[in-house]
Amino acid sequence: MEKTKKSIKNKKNVKKKAVKSKIAVKKTKTKSMKKKTVAKKKPVKKAAVKKNDDIKKEKKSINISKKSNLDIKKQRQEVLKNKEIARYLQEKGGEYAPIIIENLITPKTADELAREFNFKLSWCRACLNRLYNLRLTQYSKIRDSETGKYEYKWFVRDEYLKKMVEEFEKDKDIVV
Repeated sequence: MEKTKKSIKNKKNVKKKAVKSKIAVKKTKTKSMKKKTVAKKKPVKKAAVKKNDDIKKEKKSINISKKSNLDIKKQRQEVLKNKEIARYLQEKGGEYAPIIIENLITPKTADELAREFNFKLSWCRACLNRLYNLRLTQYSKIRDSETGKYEYKWFVRDEYLKKMVEEFEKDKDIVV
């Protein structure tokens, strides 16, 4: 009889263990399921609100810069009227160098320049890099917050353009 009591106790213990293990398995399943369904919320970026005074200041600065842009373009056209300087730029900077220098008044990307003048993008980039090596152009690197890619805005360095013209004229005077 003792054996039967022990065997009954053993069976109960086994059942309890089995029941506990099933419960434990169920608990882990529900915990893991809860973890999967919970999604992390991303913080929302708030857009900066411009005041009326800031907008008026921007409009005034744009009008002033438009006037100076026309002056800059006229100065560059006068410099490039000299065919020897234009030829020198073509030799050193590429076929499109005079066109780029004349029209790159506000900072633009290579893609914008290529679209504006129907250039091949690779040619435009190559020309900008050659002009960069001559110190005639420079770029600013801006990261796009949406895509995460970098955008390169190119602009002409007028002070180096003037130095190049002065050196070119000095060399011309020496040769003649």
